[in-house]
Amino acid sequence: MVSTGLFATAGCRSTTEIQSGGAGGSRSSSGSGPDAGGSGASSGTGGASGCAQNGWFCADGASCCSGACKAGICAVSACKADGASCSAHGDCCSSSCYQGKCVPFCQPNDYLCYQNSECCNFACNGNQCGPPHGFPGCLQINTGPCANGSQCCSLQCEGGFCTAPLLCVPAGAACSLQGFDTCCKGKCIGGVCASQPQVNTGDFCLSDAQCADGKCVGGVCSFPCRMAGDKCAPGAPAGPYGCCGGNCLPPNGLEGTCGAPNQCFPQWTECTSSPQCCTQHCSAGLCKKASCVPAGATCAGAADCCSGFCETGYNGPVKCAACIAAGYTCSSPSDCCGKLCEDGVCKLAPGICERLNGAYCNNSGECCSKKCEPVGMGTFCVEP
Repeated sequence: MVSTGLFATAGCRSTTEIQSGGAGGSRSSSGSGPDAGGSGASSGTGGASGCAQNGWFCADGASCCSGACKAGICAVSACKADGASCSAHGDCCSSSCYQGKCVPFCQPNDYLCYQNSECCNFACNGNQCGPPHGFPGCLQINTGPCANGSQCCSLQCEGGFCTAPLLCVPAGAACSLQGFDTCCKGKCIGGVCASQPQVNTGDFCLSDAQCADGKCVGGVCSFPCRMAGDKCAPGAPAGPYGCCGGNCLPPNGLEGTCGAPNQCFPQWTECTSSPQCCTQHCSAGLCKKASCVPAGATCAGAADCCSGFCETGYNGPVKCAACIAAGYTCSSPSDCCGKLCEDGVCKLAPGICERLNGAYCNNSGECCSKKCEPVGMGTFCVEP
């Protein structure tokens, strides 16, 4: 996903994804400007009737194709019990379809195991589900080089190495672990797998679940800080994860309370009146700029920009743009100039890339933008 910023390493998912539903939703910028509410958010439309697909962020069940919005994510509303016929993992309550039948969560042939019960075929040989040796002369998982699947015990060759399918929970299905280890694509949020990456402070949102920090207020992810009277870490200064405009009192002890504001609130902080805000403008419950800014101007989030696009790289938000260049973060393909958003990053071509724009690099191959240039005292990934 995706916490605040994607850091230098981008796109750490399996080479094979078992997905249900589509990718990220489409973005509408018809309601541009900081007071446009959620009109610039990833709308999550794309189903047969314009509804949001499983795993997309939602505000209510009416917007989801499944009719179920759980914890701000469109969820699978019905599933099949173990033993029922299936054609995909998403058909099953266990998220495991093996040889046309729903089975308890298990590992397919050729994947890692430690005991027989972990394998769908109940056979674990040499820490690999399946027959002891595959077929004579075949290459094991993560070995190579291979030219095609016929050379591999798993019958699957990707990038010159033999690979195996990773059993994962599809978008919109129930999950139990927080993080990327069980869901095919996005995080496990509120017990449901998301298919879209979360977005940061100042970006458009449909629900609290869509925001990596803070919460969704008036269609925008708010600044992650606490209001006067809220509990806080003693001695913490005003700022992110501390108090919005004051200090945490008392300065020592086990627990404190945010005191009265002694400085203005940063942009995207919740507010009740304009004098509270450093921007001197409070609208829809958030401190905002009085008007949107054009392409090329600096931004603190997508809601700053008249276009609805704020290019964000390794070091955070950079500038407003008509579309997002390769190497910056994205929520859906429609965000990107090249119409390719993969692993939450705009790319020139499909595939895993290591570093976002603004990150230090040794060569162009490390960069999602495929461009590594001297900047100041070092070399960094820059937009193409």
